[in-house]
Amino acid sequence: MCQCLQGFEPKYLREWDVADWSNGCVRRTQLGCGVSNGFLQYSNVKLPDMRYCWFNESMTLDECRIGCLKNCSCTAYANMDIRGGGSGCFLWFGDLIDIRTYSTNGQDVYVKVAASELGRIGAKKLRRRTIAISLALLAGVFLTGLSLTIYLWKKKQKQQQHQISEGKSNESLELKMPAKPMKAKSKDLELRQFDFATITYATDNFSINNKLGEGGFGLVFKVTIRHISSYAVSLIVVDGLTSQLTINLERTILDQFLR
Repeated sequence: MCQCLQGFEPKYLREWDVADWSNGCVRRTQLGCGVSNGFLQYSNVKLPDMRYCWFNESMTLDECRIGCLKNCSCTAYANMDIRGGGSGCFLWFGDLIDIRTYSTNGQDVYVKVAASELGRIGAKKLRRRTIAISLALLAGVFLTGLSLTIYLWKKKQKQQQHQISEGKSNESLELKMPAKPMKAKSKDLELRQFDFATITYATDNFSINNKLGEGGFGLVFKVTIRHISSYAVSLIVVDGLTSQLTINLERTILDQFLR
């Protein structure tokens, strides 16, 4: 596909619209003689047709440039030999025909354009660079804002999960721990001790008349002690002997419930 060099435009735009490039491109701004002109460098290209070319093997590239600027008919210049930093000079006069762009192994050619085109092209490049920088900055701000938003969202999620976990732990502790520990009266915690003789007397020597019943651990008797309310006492017989310790313990437990 053909396209015009910078500073040039299609000679007949309608022909280009139908892919007819036979009439080529023309300068957008004509070169002036004796006024300031400049050059645009194109790299990796096939040099223009040599039909309207002049060369000098001893000139340097800088001398070649000065020579083209001084000659009002010169339209481009390039090195003859690119080896060893370049040597010799090609100067083109008139139309530049059959310039092609290569991906590699091309040469550099310098095309003369009007100074106003250089300013326009420079301004366009500057505008493109400004747009590129602005887009890069906007993208950076957007990505930074997005990253910050994601970070804050994740942090909030973690805090909510932590609060939920703490709530579950507290609920578990509330279920395990009683809402209010029961406090027994100090006098209830006092264990009243009676010797075996007192219990025997109080039950009328464990009379059948004072027997309240019997359970899996032994007989239960009603005891009455002066100045003290009636109690129930459990009597456990082990190998024919009555245990005083067991009597006291059972009496105390029953004492707490009967009260």
